[in-house]
Amino acid sequence: MQNYISNLLPRILSYSSRLSKEELIVDKIFHLLNDNNDIHQYTFLRGGELVLSINGKIPSGNLSWRLLPTGQLFIDRGKDRITLDFDFLHPEVLIMKMGGTQELPFVIFNKSEIPDSNVIKYLKLFEAKKTSTKVYEINETIYNQIELEEVLLNVNGKPFSGEILSNEYELDSYNRELLIQDILHYNDGKCIKTEYIVKYKWDNFRLPFKQTDKYQFTIGDKFLGDSSNSQMKFLINRKEIYIDGETIYLDDKQTIIKIKKDRSVEYLLIGVVLIIAGLILAGLLSN
Repeated sequence: MQNYISNLLPRILSYSSRLSKEELIVDKIFHLLNDNNDIHQYTFLRGGELVLSINGKIPSGNLSWRLLPTGQLFIDRGKDRITLDFDFLHPEVLIMKMGGTQELPFVIFNKSEIPDSNVIKYLKLFEAKKTSTKVYEINETIYNQIELEEVLLNVNGKPFSGEILSNEYELDSYNRELLIQDILHYNDGKCIKTEYIVKYKWDNFRLPFKQTDKYQFTIGDKFLGDSSNSQMKFLINRKEIYIDGETIYLDDKQTIIKIKKDRSVEYLLIGVVLIIAGLILAGLLSN
């Protein structure tokens, strides 16, 4: 784990937060990422008090913390005092090492934002978003394109079969700001089909569709609206959605059965062109 963090660190250093170190750490519960089952929690209270909990037990004594003028974090743990260097700063993840040493870095993280404790996955998705790189997930593990091609040939001793979902990325298509995820369908290590989850801006939220073409709707595409959302439930019951100049008609399974394009703008433009042409012709005839 620590070796992987060391390898990942140089790639994300430039994206370290520029926010105040104090504001990044105060009044949050941070968990120590470790390979054993012990649960270490650190809460840096405003004013300098440190609450340290190990498997729910708080050691006796007055524990404290403060930021030194050197930028290091000073911690009095009661039994000892240490300084820590910040290698990477993020509102939810801090990568640090013992002050002035070249020891392997360690991680503390905000579990309320990373509830599965999969910090490696979180940081790889963070890196992918910052670098606009497409990555893919298999069994809670994130792979880039090169890694994916290698691992698909041997997953638990045999070629991979199943679905792989990419991270979410932005696409500007005909002045529409779309959010897209690729769904790759694999059989025996080979991609046999690609579909897309496309999210369209609609009112104050986004409408998700599963499409065979990420640039346009096709008969057979599916609306992925959640009926627990009142606005989406209204659209599901109505079975009709107007979006980006098209009216989409759905069946009872939220599958697109009809697409009707709005031609009013085209007709308006044709009308304007005809009027202009008529005026030009009338001017020529009058001369």
